[in-house]
Amino acid sequence: MSIPASDLFPASRKLVISKLPYVAFIRQLDGAVWEVVDIVHTSRKLPKAEQETTQQRE
Repeated sequence: MSIPASDLFPASRKLVISKLPYVAFIRQLDGAVWEVVDIVHTSRKLPKAEQETTQQRE
């Protein structure tokens, strides 16, 4: 299973929770330990990644 990288939280991954309207942002710590950074409802407006915001200003 592949979990895509997240642009919102550095060094984290975006995990879509199937059959529920939630997305979990997780990051791997030592070995097989995963930390949940945040869980958000998909209807929530998430801020754009800092890189995208910076590029738009230039």
